[in-house]
Amino acid sequence: FADSIMKHTGGRGVDIVLNSLAGEFITKSVSVLAKDGRFVELGKNQIWSVERMSRARPDAVYHRMQLDAAIVNEPEFVGAEPMAVSALAEKSPAAVNVPVITPVLPLIYSMSVVPVQ
Repeated sequence: FADSIMKHTGGRGVDIVLNSLAGEFITKSVSVLAKDGRFVELGKNQIWSVERMSRARPDAVYHRMQLDAAIVNEPEFVGAEPMAVSALAEKSPAAVNVPVITPVLPLIYSMSVVPVQ
């Protein structure tokens, strides 16, 4: 996957990696991170320490997120409340004092034009 990502980004890589892969695949995930990128580790097994990431990519920001713990301990963070705030922000951004984020529309291609490798 890393070679394909680098090819499709012209060698630049991506600004944010949401990683849930373990072991040797972390190295590949790190390799596609653009300069000064953000790496968010969602995995639990065989993940890198902050020190290891700092040695490998001192330019990157590394976050380890325990999503399961957040669901239990902070349900408002991952549950319905953010959706309610988002809906309110769409109707009246000033009401919640947050900018409206416009989602990036996906590019959809017919399978007939997808190159086969």
